[in-house]
Amino acid sequence: MPPHCDTMDGPVVTAAKKALETGNVNFILPWVPKKAEAKLREVF
Repeated sequence: MPPHCDTMDGPVVTAAKKALETGNVNFILPWVPKKAEAKLREVF
């Protein structure tokens, strides 16, 4: 069974780690509500 979304090895955390490691916010954007994308890009 694949990891659940809210576990440390799930897809959300994996994407967040990759975004932080690479400096590329695009890895996490699929998990962010559209209305929050602009703010996340700003603070990232």
